[in-house]
Amino acid sequence: MNDAHFTPDSLAAEMLSYLPVEFEPEIIADFAAGHGSLLKAANQKWSKSTIIANDICNDNFSVLKKTKDG
Repeated sequence: MNDAHFTPDSLAAEMLSYLPVEFEPEIIADFAAGHGSLLKAANQKWSKSTIIANDICNDNFSVLKKTKDG
């Protein structure tokens, strides 16, 4: 059974646009990060924040690690 759902990049950006302008998180965490769409959008908006990502699926975790390592 595969019930994985991933946030499209466009939706991730739109979701963040609803947060107050003065919102400046020190830490951003996503424990069901998938391929990291929300975290990528958050990192673009708040590049000084510490990003914490995890996912239960090893394949997704590998994608996240490759994204982080560049």
